[in-house]
Amino acid sequence: MQKDKYISTYGISSEWLNKIFPFYLIISKENTILDMGPGFAWMQVSISKGDIPEAYFKPLYVFKKLTFEFIQNDCDDETIFKEKNDSFTLKGKSYFFSEPSQLLFCPSISVHDPEVAEKIKLQNFEPFDQTLDMIFLKAIQEADSKKNLNLIRALQKEAKELAEENKIITNGRVYLDGNKIKKLRNSHLMSMDMFVSKSQDSKCYISKSTIKRAEAGVKVYFRTALDIAKILQVNVKEILDLEKQDF
Repeated sequence: MQKDKYISTYGISSEWLNKIFPFYLIISKENTILDMGPGFAWMQVSISKGDIPEAYFKPLYVFKKLTFEFIQNDCDDETIFKEKNDSFTLKGKSYFFSEPSQLLFCPSISVHDPEVAEKIKLQNFEPFDQTLDMIFLKAIQEADSKKNLNLIRALQKEAKELAEENKIITNGRVYLDGNKIKKLRNSHLMSMDMFVSKSQDSKCYISKSTIKRAEAGVKVYFRTALDIAKILQVNVKEILDLEKQDF
């Protein structure tokens, strides 16, 4: 249709239609695309006149169709076109005209693909258009969701580690890495007698026989393992022999 006939046909000029609804679509009764707004070109989305809408879009629900006849008879006032790759969604109202028999779809857009969003420029939109604001808000929401997801994963990891520790505690006795304990003790220049003395100073008395059993790889109480780790100034996990534990 010639641009100068838009006012007589749709009650609005082509210029203002482009400004107010830059993602509009005009569809014929034969279900072909007759015209579209400039917004698709901004996003570098190629839509050709003469093609059917379903060549580029899909309905929100599988039981719906993106055809002139279906949309005209649909009881929903709102029309929704989803881009086939889910990069954006068009949501708005369809208006029908009898002379000629055509559908004018006037939607707003929600962009889901960051790469598509990056192609949209500020100068593309009129000052009164809130599309960019909505894209910006969606980007913030998605960023927050990503942060929350990372936090949830971190908490899940901590919970898993705590669960493993609880298994150890529940079993009462644990195997220690005797070689690791001996190396740590020697790195602190402590003999076994000095280790016992250090344990007394730390108010967690460990006998010489206990430290011998620990370094020999014999099971000890988890409480004892904590005390040994405290004296050696390490986390208890560092001296556990996890391969031997019977969780």
